[in-house]
Amino acid sequence: MKKSIRLSLRSYALAICATLLALLFTLGIKRYTGNGLSAFFLAAVMVSARFGGLRAALVATVAGSFALDYFFIDPVYALMPARLDSLIWLAIFVAVSVLISSLAESLKRAEEGLRSANRELELRVDERARDLRRVSELLRLEMSERQSLDEQRKEIIADLQVAVSQLKALKDVVTICAGCKSVRDGKGNWRQLDKSVNEEPEASVNQIFCPQCARRSFPNYPFLPSSN
Repeated sequence: MKKSIRLSLRSYALAICATLLALLFTLGIKRYTGNGLSAFFLAAVMVSARFGGLRAALVATVAGSFALDYFFIDPVYALMPARLDSLIWLAIFVAVSVLISSLAESLKRAEEGLRSANRELELRVDERARDLRRVSELLRLEMSERQSLDEQRKEIIADLQVAVSQLKALKDVVTICAGCKSVRDGKGNWRQLDKSVNEEPEASVNQIFCPQCARRSFPNYPFLPSSN
């Protein structure tokens, strides 16, 4: 509240000072201006409107009207024009001053609206930038997680390949009798070596005793399997 009052007083003081300067300039060049007495007062109104707002411009308009009437319109040093044309001229000055004040106030409001829109736009841009940074960070974390999962998948595939190779190696082992050289197939049947080798050319060899050779070699062993 106090700040608003101080701003209003400054605006009114600006209007009064601008009008006084206009009066001094006009009095100084009165003999050279002819009918252009209102030029400096209109300039005072524009300055007041630009820097002080509409109220300051209206104060400058009123002060300028009184100054013109009192110092320059017959009868001089009186507040009532004696001639109709002087009254009309003064009314035109007031009308032009009010128009200038309105236009200046509209321009000031447009500038304030533009500044407000720019501030809002900057806030939105900052907000979008923060959102983009958050999304970028999430994407980076997701990509890092996917890369880690991909590495784990590759390790699991490598382990599975090793396990498959080991299982394949175990599957390819051929059991052969150390005595008669017969070969046991996947169903547990014993066959001649030449037939089994032809069927399993890439298999490795594991030698044990077939049941018949085991009975011949170890007749007193009590846990020998029965003959097929």
